[in-house]
Amino acid sequence: MPYATLHEQVRRSTPEAYDIGIGRLPSRPERSVTFDIAYQAGTERRFRRTFVDPYSGAVLGQKEGRASFRDDPVGWIHRLHYTVLSGKPGYCAIGFLSVLIIVSITTGLLVYRRFILRALLFRVRLRLVDWRSGASDLHRVVGVWAWLFNLVIAATGLWFMRDVFTPGFYRRAELPGQFHPAPTLAVSLDALLATAAERVPDFVPLGLRIVKRPDGGARAVVMFGNDRRRFFLLSPYDSNVWFDARSGALEGAHLVSRASLSAKLQSSVGPLHYGQWGGVQVKMVYALFALAPPLLSITGFLLWLRRRHG
Repeated sequence: MPYATLHEQVRRSTPEAYDIGIGRLPSRPERSVTFDIAYQAGTERRFRRTFVDPYSGAVLGQKEGRASFRDDPVGWIHRLHYTVLSGKPGYCAIGFLSVLIIVSITTGLLVYRRFILRALLFRVRLRLVDWRSGASDLHRVVGVWAWLFNLVIAATGLWFMRDVFTPGFYRRAELPGQFHPAPTLAVSLDALLATAAERVPDFVPLGLRIVKRPDGGARAVVMFGNDRRRFFLLSPYDSNVWFDARSGALEGAHLVSRASLSAKLQSSVGPLHYGQWGGVQVKMVYALFALAPPLLSITGFLLWLRRRHG
């Protein structure tokens, strides 16, 4: 079915929605179309992800933005990761903890600076004769080998939480303004996709969103997606092509491979933090190094006990 038809079907079935975009176009014929829906419930704004069969238009399933662990385990774990399931206060706490982690990593490297070369050259033998010496050696060896990974994870995580350190984060949230339902489309999304493929051949569309006018109508259709010429550390979602929502005319394109150095650095934050710049092998390495922080916490606590109690 035409994407515009599917969009209109979703729009009519959710009259409370004020924004409807396609979060993910199907990558294979058997995949669904993923619609991201923002809707208003009283004075609250909520989000829902709806999966639609591209052939019949049938709704295959839905996920609420604040679903339970049973309904959306990955989304629940993600919220636990950056808010500790505590909303704005938890988000704020994680932001400040990111700073403390960076300070801990930096000072630890300075403390063990004479130990670094020996650890990297495998010239350190773990003394496991007792828990005190074993904890000390293990703490230093693991710390040296994992310091760069931990620093990257902490720094990129801090970048995601950077709004914690801006005045706007602590202002009281404003209630939603005048409600405008999600706009109808006057252009064929399939035609826009064909135009993007012809005019911007290096662009691979992954999804799209609709930019609204102040009166609630559609002003532009913005496609986001991959750049075939991007460096592997850059995000596959940071390239854009946008069209006039009334005439369908191509208005512009932004390819991350041609972006400024600052934009490229920002684009690399996500892949570096989540290990999305490689295949399964990279994720396995990330999973292995992810064991380092809890291990360092345990050995660090043992070292603290040793110094406190002799």
